[in-house]
Amino acid sequence: RSFADNETLEAPSYRPTDEAIDNSTWPILNLTETTGGEFTLAVHDTTDTYRLVVDGWDESIHFVQVMVEGDIAGLEVQMWDIDQNTGEVLATDITRPVGDQLKIGLQVGRGTHYFQLRFQNASEVTGHLWGEHIEERTYMLLPSYSLIDEGEEPWFPPSDDAVYWGNVARWFMGILFLLPVVYLGIHIKRSKDFATSVAEKKQRLAWYISRLDSGESNVKEARVDMAKALHAVAQLEWNDGLEAWGPKRLEHRTDDIALAVWSVDERLANHEGAWPVVIGVHVLNGTWDLAALRFDAPEGQGFDVVHVEPRFLFQGEEVFLDTMGKGHRTYLVVELNGPAKQVDVELNGRMDGEPFAARVPETLERT
Repeated sequence: RSFADNETLEAPSYRPTDEAIDNSTWPILNLTETTGGEFTLAVHDTTDTYRLVVDGWDESIHFVQVMVEGDIAGLEVQMWDIDQNTGEVLATDITRPVGDQLKIGLQVGRGTHYFQLRFQNASEVTGHLWGEHIEERTYMLLPSYSLIDEGEEPWFPPSDDAVYWGNVARWFMGILFLLPVVYLGIHIKRSKDFATSVAEKKQRLAWYISRLDSGESNVKEARVDMAKALHAVAQLEWNDGLEAWGPKRLEHRTDDIALAVWSVDERLANHEGAWPVVIGVHVLNGTWDLAALRFDAPEGQGFDVVHVEPRFLFQGEEVFLDTMGKGHRTYLVVELNGPAKQVDVELNGRMDGEPFAARVPETLERT
């Protein structure tokens, strides 16, 4: 670099016209700060040239403006928009003072461009001998910058390692996402197969009792199988489900709801002394909400619900069901605690927003 006084960078008097020229000796005009400079007239310095470095993406468009303050009489400014690949001048503009203002603006692309401040007629200020004491001419440059179009964000092709490990990661994540689907498919297949086996094996409740009596199964195994059967039978048609549990049942059917009740051997109860019953509910029409099954002892002390499978909320003599839509079928085992030998079963709730109730007309006898 060349320095005029070992403190400030001397701006060259010409613009490099060849891309092969090292332009590091041209000072960079900071587009966000004010820059001061001077013409050293004693050595016939009449032109200062600066680099304009604009950062951005490909095809981006920027507007750069520079205002000159100080004694601007006889000065002019020029700015060049340079093609970054060929070094050719794409556009240029020259401006002279208008009134008491001297400023220039030009639309440029990203990269290095040039700004030059010079005397309009250098001979008018260099009529003295070189080196003769002449007062220098100082000036201030006030640049401003604005982004017009940000252009296209650059894209860099990934490395071979990135491509390889990216494929590995995608396959791995894909398999992880598919595992729940595979598990669900297997679960549904097993449920359907189990439901088919339940449908083929009629009178399932009597089958549990015969296996317990013969010692082929224990109480724990029978309870687990019955819990699975509750979900499986719900997938069957209503009449097939009734046959699957067995004929010893009470039924009630209206235009909107169907109910069925079976008495279960007390050996299958989770709570000692409790009376388990299987309840089937089939919604024929409408949508039920706030639905609850009520177990009423017609004589003597009332019942308390002590266990429900699948798990529904219960309190006292009631079991609270989920909202049920048309076509919904559900089966549950309810364990009743109490000394009574009979129970009446009713379903209360709202159907399509209106209060509704259904009661099995016959009383279920405890076996």
